[in-house]
Amino acid sequence: MQADVERLLARLFTDRRYRERFLADPLTVAREAGLSPAETEEVARMPGQDLRTAARSYQHKRDANLRPGARKRLLDWLRIGRG
Repeated sequence: MQADVERLLARLFTDRRYRERFLADPLTVAREAGLSPAETEEVARMPGQDLRTAARSYQHKRDANLRPGARKRLLDWLRIGRG
């Protein structure tokens, strides 16, 4: 089911330990994630370097999205400290 594949990919992009476990044994991890036999085979063929690159890119995007809020909180904190 497409939703199972999407959940697996989301976890692979965000959880380094899970990603490394998948890279060591993709068939088992994909089966445990509830993928069909065809989906399991397809996902297991994903090149490890491509998965790591995608995960790194996703992390950079997440970090970039956090920065503006963090900057605002710091500025708010500094304003409170001066008042």
